[in-house]
Amino acid sequence: MDSGPSHSSDIHLRPGHPGLPEAVSLWQTMVRARCLDRVEMEIINRGEAFFHVGGAGHEASAALARHLCPQDWLHLHYRDKALMLARGVPPIQFFHSLLCTRDSHSAGRQMSAHLSAPELNLLSLVGPVGNNALQAIGVALEIRSRPHTRTRLHLAPTHQHLHPLPHHHLHTTATTTTLPPHHSTSTPLSPRHHHY
Repeated sequence: MDSGPSHSSDIHLRPGHPGLPEAVSLWQTMVRARCLDRVEMEIINRGEAFFHVGGAGHEASAALARHLCPQDWLHLHYRDKALMLARGVPPIQFFHSLLCTRDSHSAGRQMSAHLSAPELNLLSLVGPVGNNALQAIGVALEIRSRPHTRTRLHLAPTHQHLHPLPHHHLHTTATTTTLPPHHSTSTPLSPRHHHY
């Protein structure tokens, strides 16, 4: 009788395995995101800040970073803290944002947890779930209007469910990819183009 795959032996990356450094780096980013959440909650509990949106449970979004290019535009959900870290947002920026300091991305003028990093093509996060898709479509249309460029829009749900949910229950991470003019793609630019 077959007992199925042995997961314990299938997932081990032994020392010297070429994927080990990348796996360790991903794990470190995920742990760093969780630790940031915990420290931010401590600051809230001490009354030094007044609003926090955690990314706990969404740390695996960091795995998307290796599939992105520097020219890709990110229109993230506010719980995508791990992906923001993996993209290059320094951890200190989360605290500047939380405390609304002049060194934050908005010089303290924007609600905390709604970061942006123009130098990383990370647009300002939005509060209403799914509104980042509107930003993504606007950026894609702008890129598409440029001569000799093509775009592809990716909307990926960041929830834990494997079955489709109504759009108002969907947390999305959107990216807009600029493709070289010679790149052929069979999929049209459409907000319904989902990559899971």
